[in-house]
Amino acid sequence: MRWDLVYEGENLTQLSARLGVPACMLMRANRIFSEAWLLPGREIAVPDAGFCLRDRGICPRDAVHSPAKQPGNGRM
Repeated sequence: MRWDLVYEGENLTQLSARLGVPACMLMRANRIFSEAWLLPGREIAVPDAGFCLRDRGICPRDAVHSPAKQPGNGRM
């Protein structure tokens, strides 16, 4: 894994394109769930191609955009 910096005005899509790494992989490697975390000058981990195979975690975008669970009707 290597390290890089977030540039002024850079969003997740631009960062992903510049580094050649999928946005989801950057989010997972840095354990971020919001682009608000990407402040200029912040150091980020840039994962290698095998990261997702080793990590096997849930994609942060999937976790944030997953539908809400319906409340149960029964009593406990």
